[in-house]
Amino acid sequence: MQMYKAATGAAPTLTEYQQRPQLNIAAAGPQGQKLLDWINNSQLFGTDNLAGVSKLIPAFATGTVAVRHPRQVTDRDFIEDNAILLSGPFANPWAQLFERKLNFQVTADPNGNAYIRNVHPNAGEQSAYSTTQQEGGRRTYCRVAFLPNLSGRGKVLLIGGPTGAIELVSARLADEGFYQELRRDLAVAPSGPMPSFEVLVEATEVNRTAISVRLECTRRVD
Repeated sequence: MQMYKAATGAAPTLTEYQQRPQLNIAAAGPQGQKLLDWINNSQLFGTDNLAGVSKLIPAFATGTVAVRHPRQVTDRDFIEDNAILLSGPFANPWAQLFERKLNFQVTADPNGNAYIRNVHPNAGEQSAYSTTQQEGGRRTYCRVAFLPNLSGRGKVLLIGGPTGAIELVSARLADEGFYQELRRDLAVAPSGPMPSFEVLVEATEVNRTAISVRLECTRRVD
C-alpha cells in the first residue's frame, strides 16, 4: 500500500482495497507497468511488522495465533475473533475500520506526510504529533489502541503510525514492566481487567531504528 500511495499519490480506502485496485499508469512504460503489476499481485510486508509479530507471539504462549497478510483478511475476522493490526490505516487499510472511533488518529498533511492528530487534546497536550529531526536521530510517534471488535465479543489491538518503531513498541507491550506502567497510567488495579484504551507512544529513532519508547499520552475509552 505504501508503494501504491507513492505511485498514485493517494492511499486507497478500505472499500477500494477490498476491490483489489489495479495500478495502470501509462507514463510508466512497459517495464514500469510490469513493476506495478508485480506490486498488485504480491503479498509484501514491512520488516518492522515481521519483527513486531516475533515479539508479540511469545506473549500468547497458551493461545493460538494465526499470522495473516492483510489480503487474506475479511470483515468477518473482526466479528468472530480477537485481532492485532500492525501498521496504520495507510499501510494496512483494515485499521480504517476503527480509525474514526479514536482520539489519536493517523492522518496526513496536504503533502502526504503522516502524523497523529489529537482530536480532543487534554491540558498540556499538542493537537498534532509529527516526526521531527533531532541531534543524532529523530523523534516520532506510534499509536496503540485496545478496543472491542466489531461484535463487541472480542478485542482488537492496533499498533501503528508514522514510525518504524512497531518492533520496539510490540516488544514493550509484551514486557511486564511496561504493561504495569500502562496500567498505572490508566488507573487500573493490578488485578483488574484491562479496559479499552488509546496510547500515544513517543519513539526515538537512529538510522530509522527505534532505540527507546515512552508513554506520551493515555486515554481510557468508554
